[in-house]
Amino acid sequence: MTLTTIPATNDEEGGGQSHKVAPPCHPNYLPLWQKPLARQFWVKTDYGYVSSLSLRKEHRAATPADLVFDLVFVVLLNRLGRSLRAEIDDNPVNAYRDFFALFIPIWFQWFNVVGFLNRFETKDFVFAVFFVLNLISMSFVGVSAERCGSAQIREECGDFAWSIAWNRLLLIIMVVYVLYHNWQYKKQTIFYLIPDCLTTFFWFLVGFMPAGEQCCDPNEEGCPLNSCWTPFIVCWWSAIFFDFFKASMPLWFFNLKLLKSREEIMAFNLPLLVERYELFVIISIGEVVAASLASQEVAGGHTASDDDHHRMLEGDGSDEFSKETYILVALIVLEAALIKMAYFDVAEHPCPTGKNGSKRQHALARKAKTGVAWVMLHMPLNAAIVIFGSIMEPLKLHGEFNQVYANSLSFSLALIVVIIGIFDLIHGGGREQLRRISKQKRTQFRCLLVVMLAVLPFVTDWTSSPLGFVASCNVITGIEVAFTFYSFHPKAIVEERRRKREGIK
Repeated sequence: MTLTTIPATNDEEGGGQSHKVAPPCHPNYLPLWQKPLARQFWVKTDYGYVSSLSLRKEHRAATPADLVFDLVFVVLLNRLGRSLRAEIDDNPVNAYRDFFALFIPIWFQWFNVVGFLNRFETKDFVFAVFFVLNLISMSFVGVSAERCGSAQIREECGDFAWSIAWNRLLLIIMVVYVLYHNWQYKKQTIFYLIPDCLTTFFWFLVGFMPAGEQCCDPNEEGCPLNSCWTPFIVCWWSAIFFDFFKASMPLWFFNLKLLKSREEIMAFNLPLLVERYELFVIISIGEVVAASLASQEVAGGHTASDDDHHRMLEGDGSDEFSKETYILVALIVLEAALIKMAYFDVAEHPCPTGKNGSKRQHALARKAKTGVAWVMLHMPLNAAIVIFGSIMEPLKLHGEFNQVYANSLSFSLALIVVIIGIFDLIHGGGREQLRRISKQKRTQFRCLLVVMLAVLPFVTDWTSSPLGFVASCNVITGIEVAFTFYSFHPKAIVEERRRKREGIK
């Protein structure tokens, strides 16, 4: 294996250090084995530490393995949406509880794999086998997720826990394998392995516990159902707790002096990390688009139920859609486009490495707390988008709409607006006001939009007018997009335009 050497210099680029790193371009063949090395590292300069990525001109994009891995989560999100729809009419609180109980460990599995591959992905047979095994085990998660999320069928929850546990164990094995060849990062790796091992232990423990009808028959007198479910639920959420603890560990590395030097910390490829999180948002938005394309199969006058309906596109024009159906499809797609514009297009995304010369700093490049906040906020953001798409699908298929659906749509959109607003706040811009409207006023305006979304379901009875409710959601989201577009214009450009209008040289 040919290694790329960063030369030792005393200027601002090298910092007097030499490092060997994995080559930026992979060979065209698949070698049996290559030594797994860090994809990037910290370089000490006269003005602090910078990532070795700043010494390279090329950008490492997401690999085909990354994209294929994300496709599995397309199915997983669809399964979670179906389980939410199946339960939300009977008990909305339990439906959301079950949804997040399944969504959070799935998201954390994606989070851990993405972080690991960002630092140490190597093109060889070992990592190819890891990819295949990870793909298979995540497919098992998808098979059991929907039945575990149903209030009527809980016995699949044990299989779900087993699948997550094997995924985490596989990742731990790969981390130990990489640690053997990168012993300079032993402290941070061991700190991360502790919550990983505890999380895996609790998932295996959940897998051994009885669930659903395996506990006992609820109709049977003297059924100790609560005593059976209590340890199951405690262990389930304990596993999730240690995932959250691991995600917050960057906050403690320096505060508790666990790591004394930046060179002991594994560096991230920040542009690639941002790209991967943006791709997951695209997957979530795809669930909203899929809701507009959902079609019900009619056979012998029987309409498929929500539990067994499937998505398909009719290309022969056999379905006779009403004008309302086409309007609803347009409104759903428009909402997906507005969410995409609010997150990707009009909101500024500062370059994580600062190479574009912008005075704004990305949250990942500012401080540990802003970086952790930016990463963790993507979890509720993705969940809110998936919830919105899952509620839209029965409306498209059967015309079903009620107060619970209205509350869910408003809640999900309000959460999206809040999170996008927080992203705006945690990107740093120094003391200089770089935008036409200050952060304080932008925050106040978004709070007004959230209040509008909160009261929207109670303005009138939307049961008989679901199109009106969806259109109202479009209007509010459109106001967010238009306001953000207006408020994010650079102040210098606004001042230059004003001078031209007034004829001031």
